[in-house]
Amino acid sequence: MKKPIIAFRVQNYYFSAAILPIFTVLTLFLLLISLGIWQIQRGNEKKMTQVSLAQQQHAAPIDLNQISTFCIKPNYSPALATGHFDNRHNFLLDNKHYNHRIGYEVLTPFIFKNNTYPILVNRGWIPRGSNRQVLPFIKAINGNISIEGALVWPVKTFSFNSPSENKWPQRIQTIDPKFLSQQHLQPFIFIVDKRQLYGFIPPWRASTLRASQHYAYAFQWFSLGITLLVAFCVSHLTHSHNSVKN
Repeated sequence: MKKPIIAFRVQNYYFSAAILPIFTVLTLFLLLISLGIWQIQRGNEKKMTQVSLAQQQHAAPIDLNQISTFCIKPNYSPALATGHFDNRHNFLLDNKHYNHRIGYEVLTPFIFKNNTYPILVNRGWIPRGSNRQVLPFIKAINGNISIEGALVWPVKTFSFNSPSENKWPQRIQTIDPKFLSQQHLQPFIFIVDKRQLYGFIPPWRASTLRASQHYAYAFQWFSLGITLLVAFCVSHLTHSHNSVKN
């Protein structure tokens, strides 16, 4: 049984290919183009991040103790608060890298007056031990303290469902609005952006890649997609020297 093919002639050139290879190449082409578009979106996000950081750099910090309800503020707005950490319920954001080492970002609820729900504080990065089953020890910070940092409003992200752990500290794979709501936390994250006694290393940095790097990656994905499509077409194209007579 012959494989179904698609064939057509354009002037003196004749294209012929089986349907399955065509389908495979088109799928790969669309995947590569999608990756390029995703990198452009990431570059745009990074550019907006840098603009927001520049705008908020000299803004007066928001005193969270002075307000009882929170509306969405610009990302990376400077903020401060006074209260105490909930040392019994630390979260460990998994698979975070620093200096080619794998580890966690430590996130601890912070309780302060005037608010029913605590805020989640990203205190920085700690290394993971050689035995994944042994969770790192996180020293308790007792008593009322003042914290300084920036506010970040997480967006909805895709993640694979992972079984919840009943022990503390609790490992988590991602942070999004649904997670914060389920944990009865405020809808933003308070990020420690300077070295503090209650923080870990390194202090949080807004980005590791410039927007131009994402655009360069997008160009690479687009180039690969176009090269794949052109190479496939050329390899299945034949030239006919015979002209068609009327």
